[in-house]
Amino acid sequence: MSPFQAKALFDRGYRLAIQCLVAAPPGKFEQPPHRVTNLRNFIDAGFAVAGYVSLRPEASGSIAVDRGFVGMPLDLWSKLHFVAPDVEIPGLTLNHVLQALSRLHGLSKNTEVV
Repeated sequence: MSPFQAKALFDRGYRLAIQCLVAAPPGKFEQPPHRVTNLRNFIDAGFAVAGYVSLRPEASGSIAVDRGFVGMPLDLWSKLHFVAPDVEIPGLTLNHVLQALSRLHGLSKNTEVV
C-alpha cells in the first residue's frame, strides 16, 4: 500500500486497516514482505491499525503469534489496536486459538478472533 493509496482510502472514509502479520501457507509461516511499510503508510494517512496472525494446525497458537511479532518494530506493535488469530484453516482446534490469545495477552495486546 503506497502512501498515495492509503491517503486515497482515508479520503473515501475508511478508518481501520488490518494488516496480515504472518501468513501460514501449507507447512510454514511467512511474514508478508511489506507489512511494516503498509502499516507505516496507513498510520501516516490517519488510519487506526490492527493485525492478524494465521494459525497452522501443526504448530501451537503461541508459535504463530511469535512469528508475527518477530521483526515487528515495537513502535508499530504498540500502535496496533488489536491483533487477531485467523482461524480459517481446517484442522485448528480451540486449543490453538486459546494458545494464540494467551500469547497475545502476554505481549500486552488486545485481541479479537477472525
